[in-house]
Amino acid sequence: MKFRNKIIFSIIVCVVIVFAIVIFVVYAFKINSTSISVNYGLEKRTITVGSTKIPVEVAATAAEQHQGLSDRTSLAADSGMFFPILDPNQTGFWMKDMKFPLDFIYFDQSRVVETKENVPTALAPFPFFPKEAVDAVLEVNAGYVAAHSIKVGDTSDY
Repeated sequence: MKFRNKIIFSIIVCVVIVFAIVIFVVYAFKINSTSISVNYGLEKRTITVGSTKIPVEVAATAAEQHQGLSDRTSLAADSGMFFPILDPNQTGFWMKDMKFPLDFIYFDQSRVVETKENVPTALAPFPFFPKEAVDAVLEVNAGYVAAHSIKVGDTSDY
């Protein structure tokens, strides 16, 4: 009888340990995926640039703008991240923790004033700036500006 009780006890202990490990792994994965997708809960809307409609996520707060697309592995095709600038100035952007290249579209008063195309992730430690003060910036996948013929002077409804 004692041997049988030891086996049952050992089985119960093993089940509890396995259950605890599973819970720990699931919890750890949730924490890790949350840190990677910090801003996936951003406001979503569609803006038009020229004649192109673009679904965007809006990075409105300082924290959301600081995070931007950092740590993401991709951006959905034909979509973007929109940064409204509350105090129009020559806001610098950088490619910290970026895993893919981007095109940048700079706006002032709903008009495209500049674009930067195929900005590589290699620029990570160095900020880059628009040539003039802007009130909004749109980040899209590299090649988007050329593929959709977006140019200086195009208007937007952001």
